[in-house]
Amino acid sequence: MKQEHFAPIDTWEEQCCEIDGARPAEAHHIRTRGAGGSDDPENVMWLCRRHHREIHSMGRDAFFTQYLGRLRGERIRYWWRLRRGEAE
Repeated sequence: MKQEHFAPIDTWEEQCCEIDGARPAEAHHIRTRGAGGSDDPENVMWLCRRHHREIHSMGRDAFFTQYLGRLRGERIRYWWRLRRGEAE
């Protein structure tokens, strides 16, 4: 999938990792599209290659737990809603 699907091509390179601010960043679906997740900004987070690989190897819940202190409030709220089955 092309990264510009989530942001205009002229701004894609401006995205930085939500964990450590590294660039470039890759789009990651918090709830996968296969599980009914959307391309809405609430469900897409930007991660550097290292953190993107890490979330796939650790799993979403372990990753969010490990980096809880570094994530923005709306990310944490969305993750908790997913865990409780409240997010669409």
